[in-house]
Amino acid sequence: MRLALVLVLALVLLPVQDEVRADVGGSATPARVATTRVVALPDPGEPAWEPVTFPRIARHTLYTTHEDASGPFLRSRSDCAASGRALPVADVDLATTPRLSWRWRVRVPTAITDERGKGGDDFAARVYVLFAYDPERASWLERAARLAARHLYGRELPGEAINYVWTHGTPAGERWTNPFSDRAQMVALRQGPAADPEAWQTEVVDLRADGRALLGSPLPAITAIALMTDSDNACGRASADFAGFRWLGPEPAADGATRDDAPGIAAP
Repeated sequence: MRLALVLVLALVLLPVQDEVRADVGGSATPARVATTRVVALPDPGEPAWEPVTFPRIARHTLYTTHEDASGPFLRSRSDCAASGRALPVADVDLATTPRLSWRWRVRVPTAITDERGKGGDDFAARVYVLFAYDPERASWLERAARLAARHLYGRELPGEAINYVWTHGTPAGERWTNPFSDRAQMVALRQGPAADPEAWQTEVVDLRADGRALLGSPLPAITAIALMTDSDNACGRASADFAGFRWLGPEPAADGATRDDAPGIAAP
């Protein structure tokens, strides 16, 4: 739905041996990512994940916290509704932790077959990665609009976004430009109802490789991660669970060494 456009225009540790938790210092302070191989981010049900709503959408997706044998998770329920959760982050070093991992499962999928148009831009599960605004990558019209938005919101707003989605009709591996904003790129990671809706699916995406392929180089800084379930455009229903967000180091090579440039989405 319109989150691609609204988020792009309206959002704004000490290392240990194995795994660390990013210290967010409350919802107003971005998570500062340490240069470690694994950095666990706050659980998506925690206050560090800030609510994201949209002025012209009255019905909001319901988010509730739960726990199972794997740990805490956030459950979404959307009934002709849209809203999300966003985690501000700072100091993300893609040279040291270029990959993002999380777990999700779709409990109620959408029934949309054409998800590339405005009328079908609804997804049971989305994970956004938002990048800082770079005026040199923007048109004069966008620079003017952002100047007005900065006065309105009192802060600099993110620029571009990669949106990883669990689709219903679009095959996994497909990518396209969001129909509401050419500053957001869509990537289908999984398609269709899961064989077992109770089974968690783990994703690992290489943001450095995907960012270069989808947005170009050099990449702006990452400013936030967001998640959402939305069903407002087609006025349907959808539900999903989210958990386990972590930054990961480079993908290990076959010889055990780390790879500086793990393959991501192939450039066209």
